[in-house]
Amino acid sequence: MTLLSKTFLLIYLITTTIFAQNQTEVLFIGNSLTYSNNLPGMLVELASAEGKNLEVDTWTLPGVSLRAHANSSDIYTKINQKQWDYVILQSDDITAFDDMYNIEINCINKLLAGIRSNHSESKVIYQMVFGLEDGVEIPNEGNYSYEEYMNKIYTGTLYIANQLNLQIAPVGWAWKTARAEKNDIVLFAADGAHPALRGSYIGACVFYSTIFGERLSENTYHSMLSAKEAYYLQNLASETVLNDLVTWNLVTYINIQKTLPNKIFLDNNYPNPFNPSTVIRYGIPSSVGTRHVSPASGTALSATNVSLYIYDILGNLVATLQDGSQSPGYYERTWNAGNVASGIYLYVLRAGTYIERRKMILLK
Repeated sequence: MTLLSKTFLLIYLITTTIFAQNQTEVLFIGNSLTYSNNLPGMLVELASAEGKNLEVDTWTLPGVSLRAHANSSDIYTKINQKQWDYVILQSDDITAFDDMYNIEINCINKLLAGIRSNHSESKVIYQMVFGLEDGVEIPNEGNYSYEEYMNKIYTGTLYIANQLNLQIAPVGWAWKTARAEKNDIVLFAADGAHPALRGSYIGACVFYSTIFGERLSENTYHSMLSAKEAYYLQNLASETVLNDLVTWNLVTYINIQKTLPNKIFLDNNYPNPFNPSTVIRYGIPSSVGTRHVSPASGTALSATNVSLYIYDILGNLVATLQDGSQSPGYYERTWNAGNVASGIYLYVLRAGTYIERRKMILLK
């Protein structure tokens, strides 16, 4: 081998080693809700356009739930093929049925044991699904509209993820937001259950922000959408993920300094309706309040006076959950309403000149 050949070989080996070290390995486990329109491939294209080396593999079988996957030896063979950086578990609408939570938890625990015995550093992401286009009829409960159905899926997904300490990819919640903002947007395929192209594209954008903790902005991969529509969906997905990191359990591994809220927000309480306790989450950006230097980090932050009050429907103050100065970040407060009557209550967030109110229902 000539000196020149040896030099080229060395350069190749160094390059491929660096390339491999920077590669992110992702395994999707799910069914046709994931493989429709090649959502995993969309994620690879989005990442590539951002200069990231992402490799995905899938174990997605038509009509197969996580419960069925967990009881199949084939899935553990797949899991053991690589040391995955991320394993994505696609849920289904079982999360809308509270009497099924423990069944889902048990099967996920079985999958988690296989994932972590293969590679203890794998991050496991639980995907919130998007329900059915026309809602659903639940036995012994009645008919639920799409919005009501999604609220039940939201509650169930958060409950299961919190029990198992899983991060959440809020695909379904991004869908709900898109349908609320643009009632003519086509996210569902003709069967009203599977995703159309736009629906899969939103999902890929949500996964990007969930995995990398970054906002998509004018990414050049549009699939077959117009640039304008793709940019709208990219922004919507990024906002859904990054403006609510606490709710999605993402603050443990995403760089908070990069993803502090870019605006004040107040989340829907969870659960709702509730008895007797509920959690309220909100975020304070760095652009509000008086700047000071944090003694712990030396970082310049902006403190502002923040209050979070609970009122009854007549406007009487019932509880004070926060009243004082807070630095930028994500916060949550729990209200235990054990000593108050059932009914509708208002929770009100004030920060500087900002004020927002939301309703919640206590059912005893």
